[in-house]
Amino acid sequence: MTGLLIGDQFGELLRSATTARRLETRLAYTLSPAEQDQEPSFLAGGLDASPAFADWWVPWKAQVQRAIDEGGGYERVRVAADPPTDYQRYALWSSTFNVDAGETVLYLGRGAAAEVGVPDGDFWVLDHRTVLLMHFALDDVFLGATAVTDPEVVSYHDAWIDTAAAAAVPRDQYVLDEPSRAQPG
Repeated sequence: MTGLLIGDQFGELLRSATTARRLETRLAYTLSPAEQDQEPSFLAGGLDASPAFADWWVPWKAQVQRAIDEGGGYERVRVAADPPTDYQRYALWSSTFNVDAGETVLYLGRGAAAEVGVPDGDFWVLDHRTVLLMHFALDDVFLGATAVTDPEVVSYHDAWIDTAAAAAVPRDQYVLDEPSRAQPG
């Protein structure tokens, strides 16, 4: 594949994967339309998901469940600032939807990530065969992804996720360690 994968191209590649592993290292991401009302509500103290936000998760839950049913699964490691940014607190709160879908969500502090050599850059590894290197504008807008299938590059990125995951803690433990991380600012 050549060029940046965006929209349906990116989504279809992700949906076709049985195993999907993600490393998230950014301090913030541009919000989806469903999140644009939910994040400000959360930051203002609203801890209940809107019906539109809950509905937005239905396809993701089905996608993750399909992968699990086929013997795979979804895993993400989020590298977080300490204290977390507003976006990271919101993402931590909303990650209950990821976990409810069956996804493994792990958290790793930025300092610990640097200590173990986790790179600063977002990517997905799909089925241990494809890396999607994610590209963002300075204002956190997702520009697209570059798909790489070179086995050495894939192995390298898989190893980075393994390293990050080994040093990280599950989402619920991360919240228990410091409950304010998942609370509005």
